[in-house]
Amino acid sequence: AAILSCSDARVSPDIIFDAGIGDLFTVRTAGQVIDDAVIASLEYAVDVLGVRLLVVLGHQNCGAIKQACKEYEALLHELTADAEDSLMAADSISDIDERICDSDSIMMRTVGFSIWQAHESELESAEDFERVHIARTIEQLVERSEVIQRALAEDRLMITGARYQLDSGKVEVLSF
Repeated sequence: AAILSCSDARVSPDIIFDAGIGDLFTVRTAGQVIDDAVIASLEYAVDVLGVRLLVVLGHQNCGAIKQACKEYEALLHELTADAEDSLMAADSISDIDERICDSDSIMMRTVGFSIWQAHESELESAEDFERVHIARTIEQLVERSEVIQRALAEDRLMITGARYQLDSGKVEVLSF
């Protein structure tokens, strides 16, 4: 299996899944954020190593999600603080996707969209943000990688999301 997980030291896929050396192909980034290097690594795992399972593993109390939440809330406050009435506030908020894209913060430009998507779905808890981010990460992997698309179409690959619960040590397998 290949696992894309957070780089948080508390979330080691080899330990979580009781795997031996070389059993898992693991790619780790803060907040399991995707970039070209992540995609290239996962494509290598799928095309060259022939992994049949790709797991996007998020976790409880993710610092990257918390940071993006703070930045998102600050952005919302900034957008609505100057608005004289609720109509102006609504117009400002409608531009939020643009503001997220233009953010100086890489975490905001990546994880921020997951938080925005969760808010749009009226989800408000940190756990919800984590689950939405895992789902969005899977969507991005499929959208951005022809290798992964092809492997899925040919039934050579299955992708699933999971969320590690730090307090219990359990892995919640997500269905979307």
